[in-house]
Amino acid sequence: METHIAIRIDELINSDLSFNTFGFNCDHAEEGRVIISATPSLNIRNGHGIVHGGYIFSLADTAFAFAINVLCPGTVTMNASIEYLAPGKAHDVLMADARVIHQAGRTVLADVRVTSENQTLALYRGTGRIMNSSSNPKDVS
Repeated sequence: METHIAIRIDELINSDLSFNTFGFNCDHAEEGRVIISATPSLNIRNGHGIVHGGYIFSLADTAFAFAINVLCPGTVTMNASIEYLAPGKAHDVLMADARVIHQAGRTVLADVRVTSENQTLALYRGTGRIMNSSSNPKDVS
């Protein structure tokens, strides 16, 4: 991981109190791509005995936020949606792989794939708005 990206990831982790509360880990970061992992405990299960969808959404949303803010600091979520494709299980390692797929002007779009044991659990798409116009983002479209 490049030094400026590692510094930015540390800043994001230190400013996001939910990151440690949820037990998330940043496994990989490069410009426009971040992988966040988590191992949900039994307490994260819903009434069906599977990982709560809100936890999976939070994991995907965090990966999204980190990926867009490494590329374009000062970006906030404008819109996000998720499609749940398979249930997550407690104690399985969940991986959220976020990739910025488009940036134009002050809008950033990223896709996140949440997997466990090579099975796709969810697909998330988020749109971000660059609030800090001085960040001078690179066009990745």
